[in-house]
Amino acid sequence: MRILSFSILCLLLIFSCKKEFVGKATVNQAPETHTVADTVIRSGSTRFISQIKISWWGDDQDGFVKGFEFSFDGATWVYTTKQDSLFTLALPAGSDTANFNFQVRAIDNQDLKDQTPASLVYPVKNSPPTCSVFIPAGTALFPSKNTSKTFPAFRFYWNASDPDGDNNLDHFELFFNDTLAAPYILNSSITQAAFVAKEILSNTPNCEVYSGTNQRLSLEINGLKLNSNNVFYIRAVDKVGAKSNASASNSFYCKKPVNKILVVNASSPYTASKLNLFQSNMQSIGITAFDTLNAFLKNNNNYDELSADYFTQNKALKFFDKILWFSDNDSVSLSFAQRSLGDFLANNGRIFMAINFSQFFYEQSALLDFTPIKELILDTMGVFRMNSNALMHPLIAGYPILKSSSIISSARPFLKAIDNGSSKFVDVYTGDLIVSTTSGPVSWTGPSVVCAKRVDATTNQTNFIFLSMPLERLNGNNNLDSLFKKVLIQELGF
Repeated sequence: MRILSFSILCLLLIFSCKKEFVGKATVNQAPETHTVADTVIRSGSTRFISQIKISWWGDDQDGFVKGFEFSFDGATWVYTTKQDSLFTLALPAGSDTANFNFQVRAIDNQDLKDQTPASLVYPVKNSPPTCSVFIPAGTALFPSKNTSKTFPAFRFYWNASDPDGDNNLDHFELFFNDTLAAPYILNSSITQAAFVAKEILSNTPNCEVYSGTNQRLSLEINGLKLNSNNVFYIRAVDKVGAKSNASASNSFYCKKPVNKILVVNASSPYTASKLNLFQSNMQSIGITAFDTLNAFLKNNNNYDELSADYFTQNKALKFFDKILWFSDNDSVSLSFAQRSLGDFLANNGRIFMAINFSQFFYEQSALLDFTPIKELILDTMGVFRMNSNALMHPLIAGYPILKSSSIISSARPFLKAIDNGSSKFVDVYTGDLIVSTTSGPVSWTGPSVVCAKRVDATTNQTNFIFLSMPLERLNGNNNLDSLFKKVLIQELGF
């Protein structure tokens, strides 16, 4: 019985193994797609801004979701594997509201797409941009340059943004003094501009406009008033036409050059006493009409009269053709002069510069390259000085003998520059110098030139006179006015 039962069982197993599986294969099912809501109801000021973050997800009952496609028009679909994104919705031109139908569909691992995409209508309202004039705050170590008194060459900076995305900014509107006037239109990519009066005969000149790269733009701006206080205004306009509030600069006084003669007080720190001395000597010889620039005059850690940068400083000094420049700070003043006088000198400007050098100033400094000086004399024994009542001897007829009125603690002689095809250089004064050494003062017998001039080789006109001494200490003979007459009137043609 046991053998029979085992045989029957084997036969049953054999027949069972030969029988095929029965049933029907399951067809792949499309995935389902979902968004955060089915409906959004917003109106008026509660509408979304045009930058919207949208989230979505999908599920697939017989596989997995490998990606999504989204569309705002039902025709153009964009593939992504993300489940959220930040969209900037461009409103139609001239309209500040619109409804955007967002659709998204999931795609499964067999490339089957959801045939009923999730959709949601977003009611959107444009938001106006913001704009503000940038007014930097200075420190004692690094003063700012918010000009409160300037010649008609200056620069302004500004910041702008748009809640709907900065690419929604379209342009800026610029004004001087009157926001109801016709605006000057500027591309939204420009965030600073320089303004230079085209001419100074009028009290209300048009201004050339230069972009941040100092490229001159084709159109000019009007509205500036010379010898008057001015305010610069700017507002941003987006692509829908919405405008920011107008942002204003600090008030600034724009000076009209009186007769193209300028006195530059480049003392650092600023001192007024020397300016008064030079002004009185100029007036005593008949030069009564001139402008002044107190380059390093500070007020609350701000340079009140210094231009914002060297480009505008060049343009400001180019309004003049004759300059008297003095300073007791060699490096600061020469660096400022070298980077600010390029346009002035290229425009055949004439200048008298008096800057005394400290014992630490490098004798072959590149800051001397634009002057009549080749290099300063270096004495390894000690420091060059000039005693009280020491003389300065003219090398050219007509120049007065000068005498120091006090000890000059640093009196550096120099070698004049080498003649070239366009200019020749002439020594003007030597000085009775001493060298202070560790063993006591010694009379200096080497090169002692302390004043030289540059002369145009073609016209024989003097265009640059440089004195390496403090001019205010050379009036021991009470004849500083004679020097001014010779230098300013006879040589430079003030």
